[in-house]
Amino acid sequence: MNYLQRQGFESTRILVLGRSLGTAVAVEIAKERALGGMILVAPLTSGRAMAEAQGYGPLSYFAGDAFDNLSRIGQIRCPLLIVHGTQDEAAPIDMGRRLFAAAPEPKQFVAIPGARHSDIERVAPDLYWDAIKDFIAAVNRWRHEVADQRTSGSRPD
Repeated sequence: MNYLQRQGFESTRILVLGRSLGTAVAVEIAKERALGGMILVAPLTSGRAMAEAQGYGPLSYFAGDAFDNLSRIGQIRCPLLIVHGTQDEAAPIDMGRRLFAAAPEPKQFVAIPGARHSDIERVAPDLYWDAIKDFIAAVNRWRHEVADQRTSGSRPD
C-alpha cells in the first residue's frame, strides 16, 4: 500500500483482494485506510473458527485471535464484495455470511453454487469473474459520483 501511494495512487483508487487466510490481510489494510474497495473470496471469520470447522476441536483454542476478521470487519471504510462457495469445506459459507452481516454498507454478497474452497473460480467462472468485474465498475461509478458532487458543491447522500 505504501509503495502504491508513493507512486502517486490515492488510497481511494486502490482495491484489495484477499482469498482465504489472505482475507485477514485485506481486512487489516481496509480498516487502516479508506480504500476504493475490498473483495474477499472464501473469507474466514477467525483462525479459531476455521480450525473448529476443520475438526481440530479443543486444539482450535491455540489459534487464539489470529485472523479475527469478524471483530475487524465493522471498521472498514470502503465498498465490500464477498464471494463464497456454497460447498466450502475449509471456511464454510456461514463464515462469509456472518462477515457480510457485520460489515458496513455498501456491500455485496455472491454465493457460487456448488463451489468448494479451492475451486470457486473454476466451478462457475462467469459468475465469479462477472461479480468481480461488476463490483469494480460499481466502485468506479460511485467514486466518480462522489468526485462530481464535490466539484459541483453538492453534498453526497
